[in-house]
Amino acid sequence: MVEPVQLGDDRLTNLDALITRAIEATISTSPGALDDAQLEDVIEEILQNNPQRAKTYFHKGYLDVRLEHPVQPHFRAESPDRRLWYLAGAIRALEDRGDRQGILSLFEKEHIGSLGREHSHRGELAAGPVFKALCEEGRVAAAVEFLSSESVRHTGLFEWTLEFGTKLLQAQEFEAASRIFDLLDLAIKGMSASEIRSLGRLYFDIKRRHAHCLRFQRHFREATTILQELLKDPTAPEHSAMEVDIAVMSLGFRGLLDIEIPEKHLNRFIQRLEQIRPALEAAEARSGDTAHAAYCLGVLSVATQTEPNKAADRLDRSVTNILRHSNEYDLGGLLSRARFYMGLARTEALDGSFVEKSRVLFHEAVSTGFRPPEHLLLRYIVGLSVLSPEQALRVAETAVIHLGASRVLDPMLETEVASRSEAILSSLLQYALGEKRSGSRRFNDLMRILKHAISGSHIEIAFDALDGMEQLAREGICSTDFLKLLDDDRQYHPAWSKSDAAWSAIALNERAGKLVEARMTLEGEFHHTLSDRPYGFLDLAEEIREKIRELGAGRDELAGFERRLNDVRGEAGITIIAEDVDETPVRVTVVGGDERQADYDAAIIGHVATQLGAVKVEFRHTGWSGRWGPQFEEMRPTLDRSDVTVVLRLIRTNLGRRVRDYAKLWIGCAGYSRGSIERAIGTGVEMVRNQRRKSA
Repeated sequence: MVEPVQLGDDRLTNLDALITRAIEATISTSPGALDDAQLEDVIEEILQNNPQRAKTYFHKGYLDVRLEHPVQPHFRAESPDRRLWYLAGAIRALEDRGDRQGILSLFEKEHIGSLGREHSHRGELAAGPVFKALCEEGRVAAAVEFLSSESVRHTGLFEWTLEFGTKLLQAQEFEAASRIFDLLDLAIKGMSASEIRSLGRLYFDIKRRHAHCLRFQRHFREATTILQELLKDPTAPEHSAMEVDIAVMSLGFRGLLDIEIPEKHLNRFIQRLEQIRPALEAAEARSGDTAHAAYCLGVLSVATQTEPNKAADRLDRSVTNILRHSNEYDLGGLLSRARFYMGLARTEALDGSFVEKSRVLFHEAVSTGFRPPEHLLLRYIVGLSVLSPEQALRVAETAVIHLGASRVLDPMLETEVASRSEAILSSLLQYALGEKRSGSRRFNDLMRILKHAISGSHIEIAFDALDGMEQLAREGICSTDFLKLLDDDRQYHPAWSKSDAAWSAIALNERAGKLVEARMTLEGEFHHTLSDRPYGFLDLAEEIREKIRELGAGRDELAGFERRLNDVRGEAGITIIAEDVDETPVRVTVVGGDERQADYDAAIIGHVATQLGAVKVEFRHTGWSGRWGPQFEEMRPTLDRSDVTVVLRLIRTNLGRRVRDYAKLWIGCAGYSRGSIERAIGTGVEMVRNQRRKSA
């Protein structure tokens, strides 16, 4: 048992003050101060001369810690009362050294629980440091168990405890905060009316924070009771804010942090706020700070897209208040959200003088974690585009960086701003090409990206968008939509040529068994080839005719193609050139095809060796891989050393085009058979040798 402390006997006296000053002088090595040994002798002598004076042990404990001696486990003439005085001194010394772990170690090892419950000077000296150390270590339950509500009063911990509880609220550690505010509430209940009045504003702050804590945990009835009781006092500050809190709790909202315009169910959100509009307007009409009411009414106006000027003014007022009291209000990203709403309201008010500020507000909001609903982001960009396309572009780029393509794709593609930024389109493209979503959704996104890329002349992005769409179409996803797109060159030119589009359509129709459609497109390519007359055009036209035959053309249809071929041969005066006997080797690379064409490789090499002379052939069978970029990079050294490249039409459209653009010389091959490839190689070799003759 702890020896009883007689009231008035436990307070430190002038003698204690002298000892304290002597200790401070020794520790700070002041001139004339006692040294460590002398000071210890003084305290020991006082204890020997007056062993009943338990308070002296406070100085012994303090000195032991300050001189970095270990805390004594036991000492002569020890009693529970003297032990507690000794430990109280040690605790004060540890606090002066800033040694929180030392205090916690004493709490674990020693029986000091009574220091937090007794109404004594000893408790006043030691309870506070122990309570603070436990709280700051996150051991709030132990701290509240240690400190009685009466001790909160006489240790002067009201303000510190309120501040710590507020920090827990900000961190949304509501269970721990509840323990703190329950302790403060008990302390107030044990006070007289005059003592409560002496607290002044602190009393109202404690009560309101207690209500905050309760409503954050959805204990709305208890929180409302506290606030209604406070409203009865005409001297209570922030009547308006408390009325707003009661109103929003009636709808099931925890407070301003829940007044957030949703991604979905917007009408339901508006209807709920409309129910408390009269209460909000009454709170706004009060004198004093009405920022809470202004915020709610401003958000309601933003949600309904009405009175943008009034909404902007209200939100401006509330943001200013939140910034002024940021330690109290910025819960759940409230400040970031309020900044976004204010910027949106200013933008939709068409306030030209606020354009730059609106962009800054958007940046501050999203860079600190706010994620606006897509429909609000779209409104922001559209509104800003009216005032300043340049600022709208900067906002859009900021959105892509901080929000990610997945959240901004739809709003961006609904505005013209995407057409003006390669960076935005590139980010959206990478997301759209990803395989986490359904193929049809990816196709539709790519089609919209393609439209913006063509409009803004971002050809490489259009090129990649078409490639992604073609790959999906080959997998049977939205192939009809892709074929429809290929019918209109305005939708793909200049990323693809009409010939690129035609051959892509041919491959898709053939794959889908639509042979009539494939033949009709091939017919167009047949006539274009004979009209444009690229090198080897007659061979290429014959290959196209052969392909038309493979796709089921009738005899009469084929006869028409043959007549056209014969007419062009006569016009061109083509003669058969004898086998070239040049000894200089010709390097040929054949690009395209899949495993079926790979089966022809050995036979083709044998044919070339016997029929064409000094010719070396390499093959790059590309198949239909979705990753053709690495394939192209790998074959570039081969293309660099090739004299001519044969590009099969059995190839990804973009890969084929990239190869044709890169190769020194190239010749197309429309057919897929061994004979078609051999004839294309022969035409390519002839083209190289003719060029060599001309330059000789």
